[in-house]
Amino acid sequence: MKEPWFDASHSFGWRCTRLAVVLAGIVLGQFLLYGPSLAGRKVLLPLYCLAIPNYYLPDTPQTPNAFQDSTPTDLVLLFEPDRRFAIRELAAGRFPLWTPAMYGGVPFIWPKYSPLFLFTCLTASPVILAWAQLLTALVAGTGAYLFFRRVLSVGFWPATLGAWCYPMTGFFIFWQGYPTGASVYWLPWLLLAVDRTVRGHAVAPAALALVTGLVLVSGHIDVAALVLLVSGLFALWRLLEVHGRPFLRRTVGKAALILMSGWGLGFLLAAPNILPIMEYVKTGHRMLERFNGQQDRPPIGVAALPQVVLPDMYGTSKPDSFPI
Repeated sequence: MKEPWFDASHSFGWRCTRLAVVLAGIVLGQFLLYGPSLAGRKVLLPLYCLAIPNYYLPDTPQTPNAFQDSTPTDLVLLFEPDRRFAIRELAAGRFPLWTPAMYGGVPFIWPKYSPLFLFTCLTASPVILAWAQLLTALVAGTGAYLFFRRVLSVGFWPATLGAWCYPMTGFFIFWQGYPTGASVYWLPWLLLAVDRTVRGHAVAPAALALVTGLVLVSGHIDVAALVLLVSGLFALWRLLEVHGRPFLRRTVGKAALILMSGWGLGFLLAAPNILPIMEYVKTGHRMLERFNGQQDRPPIGVAALPQVVLPDMYGTSKPDSFPI
């Protein structure tokens, strides 16, 4: 008969060791990608964008401007100034709700309620951007590990490998530094909370409300809507799996009601972020054009299908490339 401390399922020390392995792999992956920035030798910003003609740096014979890829310019020209503005406002004892630097004054549309982005306001030095990236990777990877283990019930090493890889998937690499991917960092936690709520855990509805609120305040509201849509489809599947057929059983209705309450409370928690956005976007020029049927990026159609495999098939806007 095994002693209790030999049983891996009951050993606190063994669980801590496994968690340390998971975290170490996530940290190692981030150091492989952003090691120089984490060490302070580089800045996790595409500062070469400042040398684009007519952007920022003066064009001199010693340092002539040159055409650069202008795709990531928002990281330097928009998000970093917004971060510096938020730091100044917080240092002055004001929460950054309004910025006078755009169009004579507009609501400060920035993920100012997200703990992941507030972490970047601890110091004005851009070195913290790399450490914020590491923090978000730890949040996403840890959530993925718990989801794989507790919901999908896979073994330790498959869950660990999935947790190591999740923060380094193409979506997160492509949108590194942008608020676009911030809501998706919470996706595993949201699915885990949905599963626990369906199973009837006591604290799960509160956790679902909290994570829903974090999803809604962490990044772009349209991406948050997609994350919540995924959680809704996942909830339908779990309701069917856990409570079985027929789908109109009383237990299914009770679990669904609790789920809706958790999501609803999450929307209420995120209301200070959602309501100003919804009010302001109605007055935007781009939104008015969309209401009139115009599209910023009209769909290309079947011709874009090969780019799923070969994204640069038709050229790019980068130097030494000609977009077709």
